[in-house]
Amino acid sequence: MVLLQVAAMLLLPATLSGSATRSLRHAPSHFLNQALAAYLPAMIGFDLLWLGGAGLWLALGERPADELGTVVGGHGLGLAVATLLVLISAAQIWLHVGIAPRLRSISGNVKPLGAGDAVQVDPSGNFRAERRDVDQRAALREAGLSSALYAVLTGLVVALLILIMAASGAFSDGTLLLKQLLLVGLWMSLGVIAVDLFMDVWPATATPTRLRRAYLYYFRVFEYSLNVAVLLAFAAVLLLAPVAYFFGLAPLAVVSFPAWIATCIAFATWWNRRLCPAGRVASTLPLPAARNIYSAKNPTWAYFFTVIHVVMVLCLAAGIVSLN
Repeated sequence: MVLLQVAAMLLLPATLSGSATRSLRHAPSHFLNQALAAYLPAMIGFDLLWLGGAGLWLALGERPADELGTVVGGHGLGLAVATLLVLISAAQIWLHVGIAPRLRSISGNVKPLGAGDAVQVDPSGNFRAERRDVDQRAALREAGLSSALYAVLTGLVVALLILIMAASGAFSDGTLLLKQLLLVGLWMSLGVIAVDLFMDVWPATATPTRLRRAYLYYFRVFEYSLNVAVLLAFAAVLLLAPVAYFFGLAPLAVVSFPAWIATCIAFATWWNRRLCPAGRVASTLPLPAARNIYSAKNPTWAYFFTVIHVVMVLCLAAGIVSLN
């Protein structure tokens, strides 16, 4: 299932980048410009690793003709996957080389306008309200074109995934379809959590700049960039993994990610119920103390969040290995 997994990997940068540029078009603001200006440069390393890994996986994996036989033509599907890999890589280069510098320029030009116009974020994550008397929509004209490009690429990858599933007989075999959907969800989820790790604050790296970048990522980029594909991928793993294990279609390793998520939610709920009576938090919901605080003086929650993501990556990787 090499072609299926590589296509699932390609779906991630297309949907994430498409969501980011779409948010610039539909909800432009100085704050979002600053958030993406901090987010995109940090993603260069991840993009190189992820797309390079997809290319290596495609080159060294099982031959497409051996995988799919002659139903559709394994080599033809392999060429289609390779073409999309090149197109998405080129689009990512455009995003980093063309759009990211423009965003940084916008953010730099906003600062001289005064404290009321620029977004000021302190080390604890507090920020000033932004003024809306500037037309940010004209600041990044490429956003609409880039969003359309990624929409097309996303549609092509989804169509290719459906074609690969059809060629492998998944739509006539419920067991195979379940395993393939679970595998796609695992790869997508692994990529999203890996992106989070690239943005997280690791121990001994809690500088105000890194903490501010992490804050902007989680509370602006993630908020604006609603990504349905990512939500469906998480849902696929959380719902299908227990089903696949229960019916003996997948090993126990695939359940590790849902189990870890449930453990984190249960612990956060229990912890906040202990803190709420003391007045230290305002809700017993499974959220960190009061709010997600990234503080340069006490970055305990930021470190804790990084540990959570490391375990998530290990769980997802174990599930992928167990299905191959």
